[in-house]
Amino acid sequence: MLKLKALKGGADDRQQVFLLMSCNFFLEHYNGADPSGFTPQTMKKTTSRNDSRSPILEQMKSFFTTSNGIRFFARSKKCARVLLVTGAFLLGSSAAEAGLTFNNTFDGTWGAELSIGQAAVINAESILSSIFVNNVSLNITFSYGSGPGSGAYASSTFYNNAYQSYSTLKGDLMNAAAANPSNTVLSSVLSYLPVSSPTTLKFVIPTANAQSLGLGTGGQSSAGTVTVGNGTTWDPTQSNGITAGQGDLTGTLLHEISHVMGRDDYAYASQPSPYLTPLDLSRYTVGGSFNFTTNNAVFSTNGGATALADYSPTSDTGDWGGALTSNNDANNAFFSYGVKQQWTSVDTKVMQAIGWEIAAVPEPSTFALFGLGALVLVIAYRRKLA
Repeated sequence: MLKLKALKGGADDRQQVFLLMSCNFFLEHYNGADPSGFTPQTMKKTTSRNDSRSPILEQMKSFFTTSNGIRFFARSKKCARVLLVTGAFLLGSSAAEAGLTFNNTFDGTWGAELSIGQAAVINAESILSSIFVNNVSLNITFSYGSGPGSGAYASSTFYNNAYQSYSTLKGDLMNAAAANPSNTVLSSVLSYLPVSSPTTLKFVIPTANAQSLGLGTGGQSSAGTVTVGNGTTWDPTQSNGITAGQGDLTGTLLHEISHVMGRDDYAYASQPSPYLTPLDLSRYTVGGSFNFTTNNAVFSTNGGATALADYSPTSDTGDWGGALTSNNDANNAFFSYGVKQQWTSVDTKVMQAIGWEIAAVPEPSTFALFGLGALVLVIAYRRKLA
């Protein structure tokens, strides 16, 4: 008996193999007219990673709405079972689509605090990998020391260590949006970008952000480094709240790891900033003009018409100032002791705006396939009881 866990490859590969199993059964047991072009040739079609609308599913759905399909399906409990399991498998594959993984290195600075650091890093990365599904693996180094004092900070490497033109960066983002049409946040950001560069400044792409756009690492062996300060007593877990007088290490790491992933802005470096990042393409003054300085900047996906969050004018200008976000948002510039820091919907949106993908909602035809199989089995069971 073939076990699902023995199937190798990505989620789409496993879906295609399982669909082929179901369709072969379908063809072997069908006793009526030709099922509307439902042939082995059409079953060889594949779906792209970003398009869950399998041509096989569409053909099955179309056939089962015909009189022949209804008669066939009604008398075939075996087929109902197969399609019921197939639908459940496809739903499970969609839920398990996440491709973001982390390769962590903890240097020798941790000492006795290593187990605490490792636990919090795993907690934070589990949250991020449950949200973002780009098929990339990020190499990050974690340090522990006096550098950031009572807080923490992150440094990122840059793709190719080279400046990018506005047109090149815009093209990379447009390619990512085309490959992932469900990322409506990125599509909206792009729709408000001008044809020509809005600045004379050049752009750099953080390595992890470049990976999310499908550009590779540009020769970089690491996406960046996160340093946790030893001037704070840290609570490594969020499950029971945060101990009074301690810092939320998981929330702090969500903040810093997302910096490595590309939530970077360098307006604080000088006035104006010496270079920009993809994050700056959604940085506006309320009312519609780009804002590449430290003051009065907001995150907007519609050209500045709506401010979803305000950027901090001090510390790190890629962080939230807190005026438009909750006081426990993980990406605020400052945190309070004893408070659990939450990853919020606006935090997800700002990552989508630079090219990170989230799991797509399963195609309705998948639910239909599952429901149709369940319905026929219920009908067959009732007939048996009668």
